[in-house]
Parts: sequence; C-alpha cells; structure tokens
Amino acid sequence: MRHYNEAAGRLKEIGVYKHLDNYPITINYKDGTSETTSIFTGLHVLDYLNDQMLTIKTFEHVINDKEIASIVFFDKEIPIKN
Repeated sequence: MRHYNEAAGRLKEIGVYKHLDNYPITINYKDGTSETTSIFTGLHVLDYLNDQMLTIKTFEHVINDKEIASIVFFDKEIPIKN
C-alpha cells in the first residue's frame, strides 16, 4: 500500500475543497459508454500496519446500476454479473 500512496503523491488541489483523483475508477456500461472519476469525492484511508486501503467514491451519473458491465481500478477490470 505504501508504494501506491507514494507513487500517487498528495492530492492536487484544483479549487476550494476540490482535488484531482489519484486513484481513478472507471465504470463501463453495457451500451459501451463509460464514466471515470477525475475529481476526488469521498473518503480515502490507508492503514500501513495492516497493509489495507479503504476508498469510498461517489459517482454522479450512475442512472441504472443494472447496466454496469465492469469496473476498472488499478488497471484491473472487474466484470459485474447482474
């Protein structure tokens, strides 16, 4: 976990309480469209002692979660089965 956090560095502030997302997540929809986080909204906590990371993110445009085909995080695509 430490190497992920060090590689990403500090969150870059782009406005009042607005920061670029160092750990973007992409939602791929069944119709071929996608949404990727670019502004960090949520919570990010690292626990170096237990080598754990908790990231909670919100998405603005998710209309129908049944239409999600996959989620991509750290270059790993996770298929979603409905």
